Amino acid sequence: MVNNLFAGKDSMYFLYRRLVTKMKKGGLEDVMDSSRPDENEETVNTESPKVPWGILIYDGIATVFTFIMLGVVSRSGLSYAELFQQEPYKIWLLVIGVVLMFIGLALFSRWKMKLGKERREEAIARGPIVPVEYDRTWLADAERLENWNVVSDTAVNMTFFAEQYIVVNGEKAHKDYKNYKYESRLTKVFVQDGKFCIEVPFKDVLIEIPLSEFGTGRKQERAVFHSWMQGEKADSEKYQPYQIEKLGHGLFSCEYYYVPIAHEGREYSLLVPNYEMQTFKDMTGIQIDF
Repeated sequence: MVNNLFAGKDSMYFLYRRLVTKMKKGGLEDVMDSSRPDENEETVNTESPKVPWGILIYDGIATVFTFIMLGVVSRSGLSYAELFQQEPYKIWLLVIGVVLMFIGLALFSRWKMKLGKERREEAIARGPIVPVEYDRTWLADAERLENWNVVSDTAVNMTFFAEQYIVVNGEKAHKDYKNYKYESRLTKVFVQDGKFCIEVPFKDVLIEIPLSEFGTGRKQERAVFHSWMQGEKADSEKYQPYQIEKLGHGLFSCEYYYVPIAHEGREYSLLVPNYEMQTFKDMTGIQIDF
């Protein structure tokens, strides 16, 4: 099960709702949006609908036949009018092929329209996907959040790995992006009152994790991620010890750490890049299993 705090269905809203304790003025809507992908998520069919074999075979035969006739006509060296006078059956076969292709396209369009109608009917029958907790508990929780305006003077920039997930048979599962596994998520972090605090930029919310809720960090294999968020380049002297590989097109590769969090009976985690781990360890005092 995907339990990364920075995991979301659409890579925009994440699973950190239960650990949000403060928000800036006007940040309520974003906090509520970030709560939508949670344990009440409905199971969705993640596979694309498959075109019926009959339509595929029909379209394939019609297309091949038409292109064969086009080749025959072009190799004759005659214009269509001349060929029609000398060997009209070739022109008629070409016309038949074109007609069959259009019939195939019509069959495919009809299948898509039928599929769309069925999905609309299913959506209407299912009703709006609004978790019960979203309506009741979370609205009450959000009203009790403390207002927060200024981040601590001791805050430092830190990136975590964010990921996208899909829901399969009621369980969240990691979804790879096209060319990479994770995205970098830049935050500001600090420790205050025995809690590790994460300011989420653009969401205007503050996550507070009691230091006692952190488990032992576990080193993971290299992963490809998108976007370098640090002030210095990845190949600078500062980051050479971390063996960060630059892959081009904004992609990088490095090792990272899985840091478990036990919060109110639920299991969460942070994915910390290896180049951030020492700072993270110094701030939280967590143990690391190499």
